[in-house]
Amino acid sequence: MRLWLTRWLRARGWRRLPMLLKLPWWSWLALLLILVMLPICALNVAVAWVGHSSIFPLSPFFLGYKIDALKAYAWHRPRCVFFADQPITAPLLARAEREQHLPCGLMGAIVKVESGGASHRISRAGAMGPMQLIPPTARALGVSDPFDPEQSVEGAARYLHTQFARFHSIRLAAAAYNAGPGAIVGRRVPHNGQTEIYVDRVMRALVFERHARCAPPRRSAPVSRSRRLQLGALAGGADEATASDGGADGSNTSAPGGGCGCGVSDGAPGAAPLLLGLGLMLAAACPRPGRRGRRRASVRRRGWAAFACEEGNGTGGGSPGAERGTV
Repeated sequence: MRLWLTRWLRARGWRRLPMLLKLPWWSWLALLLILVMLPICALNVAVAWVGHSSIFPLSPFFLGYKIDALKAYAWHRPRCVFFADQPITAPLLARAEREQHLPCGLMGAIVKVESGGASHRISRAGAMGPMQLIPPTARALGVSDPFDPEQSVEGAARYLHTQFARFHSIRLAAAAYNAGPGAIVGRRVPHNGQTEIYVDRVMRALVFERHARCAPPRRSAPVSRSRRLQLGALAGGADEATASDGGADGSNTSAPGGGCGCGVSDGAPGAAPLLLGLGLMLAAACPRPGRRGRRRASVRRRGWAAFACEEGNGTGGGSPGAERGTV
């Protein structure tokens, strides 16, 4: 057969071509591999360079998706020269979650795990854009430009809404987003070496997103009854001390109701701030008393308040309020 083909080629003027027929079979195999693998290698290198991803140069998987992704990128890239892409912001994610009735923080967790917010990302499987939509899913969702952040987020939100309405679980919806709804069997996350890791990362990112965007403002702790009584006693003592400062000669005058008379000396600060500061220090340092010890603590506090009033006045004599407070 080879001899007949050689004579036929020589009869038609192909004198050098028959020399190739004398090459060994492994040479033909190497030539065939080079001709086949060279375009595959060029495609993988282009996807890795454009999409900022790591791909084995001789990988023969998802070639059709990679070609479609490069076509979409070639159509999108000229617009980026004149119009910058809209960044993925918290209001954009919140609007998509609100329109599609998704749990708060889910879109942010998916974006963080899928692409980290990179708009021009292309994965080793040919998924495109910040939400990593594969070409068939993007066409089914009506997303004309998967590299546009707004279109990508809206399309992914519609897809997640469908999966969440079907499975009624965040974990299963995330697993369906990664592996497809057909991979969910028996309402369990498929264990294929990738999806279970993906779901765990999404759930961890969801916790941070909820703390960052969805956590309500912290409310102050309610004031207990004993604390209210302490603050009321301090405020009452301060009012009595202020009312007793009406003496014209600066002498101590007894306040109505039996409060301590705290006078104000010339050039010295009033006793009311001193009394309030000492009361707050005592309330912070001393443990909260029980029901039986509330009256005893109140009596002790009034005694300290009277002592503070005497020190603030600069007088060594006692006052009616001090005597009543130490009973």
